[in-house]
Amino acid sequence: MIGRVSTFSQTLYVLDRSLTSQARLADVQAQTASGLKSDTFGGYGAATSAITRHEGEIAAADVESASATSALNVVEQAYSALGSISDLTETILSSLATYGEDSATLASLAEGWLDDLESLLNTKYGDQALFAGDALDAQAVDMDAWDATDVDAYYSGGGSARAYTTSDGQVLSLSVTAADPALSGLIDTLKGLAAGTTSSADALDAVQAAASDIGVLRAALSSNGSRLERIAEQATARSDSLTTLVSTLKETDLAEAAILATQYETLLQTSYSTLNILISVKLSDYLR
Repeated sequence: MIGRVSTFSQTLYVLDRSLTSQARLADVQAQTASGLKSDTFGGYGAATSAITRHEGEIAAADVESASATSALNVVEQAYSALGSISDLTETILSSLATYGEDSATLASLAEGWLDDLESLLNTKYGDQALFAGDALDAQAVDMDAWDATDVDAYYSGGGSARAYTTSDGQVLSLSVTAADPALSGLIDTLKGLAAGTTSSADALDAVQAAASDIGVLRAALSSNGSRLERIAEQATARSDSLTTLVSTLKETDLAEAAILATQYETLLQTSYSTLNILISVKLSDYLR
């Protein structure tokens, strides 16, 4: 019986090429199915370092956006509460103009204004007092503790206003403390009216000055709020941009993958055909 011509080395070569093509085809098909170049970091090759770095930057930008947004919420609440206090000063000024000679009525009204002011200064955002400074778990004011000889006796908060530090080191105030001179001056005036020791004329001047100073405080908070809004927007935009970049690095080019798949399928079919030929070759084919 005449045996087959020895084609062992050629067969191994073609088999190796076919296995390589099969592996590459499977990889391209997986990319097409998932839309990603790889399901592991190692599969991204030279892009791995950039992807890792950018994903860290995305996380940092997301944290900055969230913290700036949270700080902005505090500013907005403090701005609103100061707005209510500003409205209260308008009411006080109107009443002083109306009841300027009626000290008893003004004294009675002053007691009510002090209660309203105490409530506003003890406003909380969540479970934290807006005007207690950095003593977040404390009540800001206790009007019963007011003492004419100690201008800050009514204040039970921290020594510094709540603040946010930007990534470039800038410190932005998120609120003011209830011990701010604009507020303490208003309290002193109302206490004097309630006790009958402050004249309506003096009270009018003092409340007008307090109203002006409160307007300045609100303007500063508004400016800081705008800055925080920009920080949050810029951080979000940076995160979105980097996310798109990472997606570009990770995602496969579907058109290119389709072309490669076709090429590998053709190579695989050619390899199988060649293997069949090599396996079936016999010496008798050459002796005819």
